[in-house]
Amino acid sequence: MNKMEFSDTDKIDIVDKIINMLPEIKKKRTYIINQILAPKNPTSDEYVLEKITVNGKFYYRDKYKCILNDKGDLVGVWEWDFNKGNFNYYIFADEKAKILDNLI
Repeated sequence: MNKMEFSDTDKIDIVDKIINMLPEIKKKRTYIINQILAPKNPTSDEYVLEKITVNGKFYYRDKYKCILNDKGDLVGVWEWDFNKGNFNYYIFADEKAKILDNLI
């Protein structure tokens, strides 16, 4: 499937048609057009980590649901709890301790 290409004039025409349907965004027309016409940086091979604190310790979370320590070792996983609206973190050492506590 070919990617559709639009000229800048076509893009502005499309924005104007949308603004006609949604007049409340008319004040933002210039901003919207500037964002659409601004050159985009090509995607890179960046691997983004977010620093988090779990049980008083610092870790790093990535978009692949991995939790890494400061050495880059996989030490846990995370999930988004849609019902509560927050993250659940599962650190392997903590989960192992919970399992061992239940066995004893």
